[in-house]
Amino acid sequence: MNSLEQIDLREAFKMYSISNTPLFLMKRLKTDSATLGISRNLSGDKILAALQELVASEPRDAVDYVRPYVYLVALSQLPDIKYLQSAGDLKGNEKWDWFRYIQRVLIATYSPSVSEFIDTQKVLGFSTVQSSASEFSNIQLAEATPWK
Repeated sequence: MNSLEQIDLREAFKMYSISNTPLFLMKRLKTDSATLGISRNLSGDKILAALQELVASEPRDAVDYVRPYVYLVALSQLPDIKYLQSAGDLKGNEKWDWFRYIQRVLIATYSPSVSEFIDTQKVLGFSTVQSSASEFSNIQLAEATPWK
């Protein structure tokens, strides 16, 4: 069992079970904490390898049926599109009805992004928050001035 199999996908499965269209599922998975965690903490190679292993076999349970969709959306949140593009070539993905459709939509709407941690405590006196921005934009913080 790899570390991806240990990630709790119950919320993702709930989203899948109420989804009546692939676009609804895709939109919901983009904001799912498990999907975001996978894309932030694992490499594209590792996610793609797990996806390949998963689609090559039969789903063992209901949660296994949602895993490929979670992995696809996680791949779309990486700064390199090559992993998402490679996912379409995996043998066995036809067992998932919405796999190719979601993959094509994710490629068509792909926007390269990077995550950056900004220590706002130094600037605003708040705790650290995470910010995500397109790699084509520049984030510049103005010098903090004391509040009076």
